[in-house]
Amino acid sequence: MDILTDTVKERTRHTRAYKIPDIDDSRLIGLSSRLKGEVLRDFNRDYGNLLSILNTSFDLMALITLFQFYDPHLSCFTFQDYQLIPTLEEFSYILNIRITDDVPFVRVPKVVRFEKIAEALHMGIKEVERNWKSSGGIPGFYLCFLISRAEDAAKKEQWVDFSRLLAIMIHGIVLFPSRENFVSLAAICVFMNKNPVPTLLADAYFSIHSRSKKGGYVVGLVFRCCISGSCCIFWWNYCVGKIWNIVTSCGQYPNVPLMGTRGCISYNPTLAYRQLGYAMERAQNDVEAFESVYFADGKDPLELEKIPYAWTKVHRRDQTTLSKKVPIAMGPYRKWVEARVANLLLPFVRSSPLYEQPPVVLSDTVADEFYIQAEADNIKLKAKDNEVGLERYFQDHEKAELARKLKHAQGEGSNMTHTQRRSHDLMEESLYRKQQECVKLRRSENNSKRKVQDSERQLMEEKAKSARLEEELANLRAQRRGDGGAHSVIRRS
Repeated sequence: MDILTDTVKERTRHTRAYKIPDIDDSRLIGLSSRLKGEVLRDFNRDYGNLLSILNTSFDLMALITLFQFYDPHLSCFTFQDYQLIPTLEEFSYILNIRITDDVPFVRVPKVVRFEKIAEALHMGIKEVERNWKSSGGIPGFYLCFLISRAEDAAKKEQWVDFSRLLAIMIHGIVLFPSRENFVSLAAICVFMNKNPVPTLLADAYFSIHSRSKKGGYVVGLVFRCCISGSCCIFWWNYCVGKIWNIVTSCGQYPNVPLMGTRGCISYNPTLAYRQLGYAMERAQNDVEAFESVYFADGKDPLELEKIPYAWTKVHRRDQTTLSKKVPIAMGPYRKWVEARVANLLLPFVRSSPLYEQPPVVLSDTVADEFYIQAEADNIKLKAKDNEVGLERYFQDHEKAELARKLKHAQGEGSNMTHTQRRSHDLMEESLYRKQQECVKLRRSENNSKRKVQDSERQLMEEKAKSARLEEELANLRAQRRGDGGAHSVIRRS
């Protein structure tokens, strides 16, 4: 089989070149340094972890490398035996911004209402009209104007206005950039909507998905809090086990449609169960994992009318309706991912594992992790069996000792009248004490009997449980020996 594998000419997968636009946020970092004490706490309370985005390093090569594993058909990153996607819950957790039940950002209004913008920015309507500009056909504010306005607010110690202006600038320059040093109307609308997480996720997916088809620029700044090191996925360990409620679909859509500032796209939360801490038990079907929505801004107005209505009926699942809270993958899911890897020609390098692998269990219902856990449980049960046997020995010894003391006490009481002459009061008192002693000894004997019976019953239960586990392990080993040859052939091919 090795000879066939080496002689067959492998197919090659075309990879595209990506560019990440440079965004200078140094001036925003300088402004953020003025937030201290209670003002800083109030900012974090009102706007989440926006400041952490400014202070997070950005690994450009790691992000570009990650794009090589993007699966445009499922809108996810597919690896050898794993799939990873950004989710609403992860973005919400990392940014510390709650996903509200309100309909997210839909579209930029055709008619600008300056009174609404003035109210959101705590400015006068005339001031907004004077400084409202256009850059490349996009309406909004130049960054220099907002920075000047924020500095004036800081000098006057108007910290509420300062914090609001800084949050809007982070939205327009970092989260939803459109033009260099320009805060667009779209970013302002997202800020005013107060539900930015779905829009942020939509722009991330739309940007990567569209550029994966034709190359060019990718908005990568949204991944600053998710990428660390040389293509090392950071947010998996950061969020796993901390997310309990998952948005799975909206309205009549089988997945989640997202509305962004550049267009609309859907994503498939069923692919993310494992990274959110739940088991992947089966292969994904076509209904759950496909692209139900994808179009640029203004290209499909009829579909755009349906999506906001779908967001009024958000479907969620929690631990009571999901699989086990353990991030593992069952056999059917692994085989499905491996098939996609082979079909997509993802650029994996063949290498030996760095450490000894656990025994392989080829089963559609039992994962490797469960097999190892069953063996560990079996060892624990055997140790407990030995402990119960030892405890029973000590209880039998205690029972014999109590019986001996009881017999001795009864004999001593019967001979007391024949060996000594005492007064009637002293004899009565002595007999009463002995009788109480006998009662206590009988109670102790009865308690010991009950303990022995309970121990024997527990021992029988543990032995039965151990026998069942040994039978299951024997079946798993037999299945592994029976399917081991076929598994090795599949792995090598």
